[in-house]
Amino acid sequence: GMFDVVVEFIEESPMVLTIWNILTSRKIWQLEDKEKSYYSKCIVLRPLSAGSYSLRLDYGRGTKYVRFIVR
Repeated sequence: GMFDVVVEFIEESPMVLTIWNILTSRKIWQLEDKEKSYYSKCIVLRPLSAGSYSLRLDYGRGTKYVRFIVR
């Protein structure tokens, strides 16, 4: 239910981090930030029900996904 996300870009970029429940397509959490090259965020999602989730990072050059499971 708790983890750290660290993002480092070569150049400054706005970014949006979003966590989605994969099964229901429901947005669980979102963070937006502007024009930095380094981001560090402790995310606390307690109580988070068991299931599959996706962390989505949108930034100036594209989108990245990290999927994770809560048991």
